Amino acid sequence: STVDVALLVEEQRKILADIVNTKDFVEPCFPPQYNIFDLFVRTYHKLIVDNIKELTLKYAESLSTRDIIDLVDWLKEYHGRLEDLQ
Repeated sequence: STVDVALLVEEQRKILADIVNTKDFVEPCFPPQYNIFDLFVRTYHKLIVDNIKELTLKYAESLSTRDIIDLVDWLKEYHGRLEDLQ
């Protein structure tokens, strides 16, 4: 069994877009003490980390070099975008 890394990365980009939308549109609707953006980031981050961890454990042997590079590139993009939002 294999995994479609391109599809996975695209789905993870949608999650990243949700995080950006939360920062731009949801956070302003809550009092600062709710720390709503931090809550969203922690929740989404855990989901992303768990998904990537499961993927690498379950499909490690079937991942191509290109798949691994694509995942690493996406993780760098993800972390960079999170840093930009802080």
